[in-house]
Amino acid sequence: MKNPLIIGLVIAVVGLGLKVLLDKFRKRISLVSYTVWHRSLGTSRDDPLWGPLKLTYRDMQIESLFLSSVSIVNESNQDMSRMELNIGCDSDSTIFTSHAWKKGSLGELSLTKKCQDILSMQKPEEWEYILRRRDYELKVFNRREEVEIWMVVNNLKAIQPVITVNSDHPGVKVAHKVVPPLLLGEPIVQSSIVGMIFTVLVCIPIIKFLEHKTVAVFLAAFLGLFAFFPGLLLKKVWKAVVRLLG
Repeated sequence: MKNPLIIGLVIAVVGLGLKVLLDKFRKRISLVSYTVWHRSLGTSRDDPLWGPLKLTYRDMQIESLFLSSVSIVNESNQDMSRMELNIGCDSDSTIFTSHAWKKGSLGELSLTKKCQDILSMQKPEEWEYILRRRDYELKVFNRREEVEIWMVVNNLKAIQPVITVNSDHPGVKVAHKVVPPLLLGEPIVQSSIVGMIFTVLVCIPIIKFLEHKTVAVFLAAFLGLFAFFPGLLLKKVWKAVVRLLG
């Protein structure tokens, strides 16, 4: 087992086996992940330099205004039909308006009948529901598809609102996904680790069989310095293969 090629082959076989087991588990539970971004549009405050600053929205003075973006992805290997997505905010926040659509699609997603009825009836006693929540209908949510939701949100404390996504669809687990630092669309740490493993597997035979050890060491150091890029390439290729087979 000292041959690095055999070690690499064993690692590949073990990885493939784990991938098969993971796919079987994922077929039992459909995973939908979501990420949230916020951009501050302004706040009302007493500025020591400029004096009192007042923020208004549709002629109404408010404490703060955020543009919140929610990205929802079907991470499973299954297509879903007649799914409802429930987007909510914390008690200190208010959703003024929202728009949702599938990425790459021109048409907007429809709110559920309950939300549409509340908006059309204009009954103050029902506003609490619609100001804290938006429910959208998805006729079909295919695997790897992404839904984007943009909202204008006010927060009474002038801090970032808390946005959550839920669904009562049978067999679906909704999870918040924290986005790690990215470079060229891939996580930096993950790509670097994959690249380092690849570099080690490549450098072992180079150092072993290359006569000029100094050149071999410098070559290994060079590959290690830029380990992120082969890791990035391998992750891109792996994702392409998974999409092709999925």
